Amino acid sequence: YWTLYKNYQNDSRDRYIGNFTLNQKVTSWFSLMARFAYDTYSEIREERIDVGSVDVPLYAVTDRKTSELNYDLMGTFNYNITEDLNFDGLVGFNMRVNKLNSLAVQTNGGLGLAGIFTLANSVNPLTSDDYNKVDYTKKVDGVFGKIGLGYKGTYYLDITGRRDRSS
Repeated sequence: YWTLYKNYQNDSRDRYIGNFTLNQKVTSWFSLMARFAYDTYSEIREERIDVGSVDVPLYAVTDRKTSELNYDLMGTFNYNITEDLNFDGLVGFNMRVNKLNSLAVQTNGGLGLAGIFTLANSVNPLTSDDYNKVDYTKKVDGVFGKIGLGYKGTYYLDITGRRDRSS
């Protein structure tokens, strides 16, 4: 009874995921691709420990929003120089942006009244130690490429490279 009705948690989450891609064949041997992908969620977590519990009574709430966005642009080519010699490759750009915004707060010193789960019901006034705020953005971008030379569909020489930069 006590665990189900007096000391319990609530969690709710909304999540959205999607992507969008455009492909364009520019010539018979060259194509472009652009892509956008999105993954985000927001959640609220509440934790309650009522007066009379073995643990110190508390009410805690966390509001968290996070997202990841990906942007890609890539060009690919595949060109037959002669019947026996083929030249192919790609060049591209990618950017990933991660964001996190979170605020967690809990009562200080317990709850004043049983069964009332609010921050205002804190025994002691809330201080900065009772708050945990995170506001974070990270960006990573990269350029990459590959060139290849093929002979008679049997022998290949490929060179690849990538450079990433993080903020």
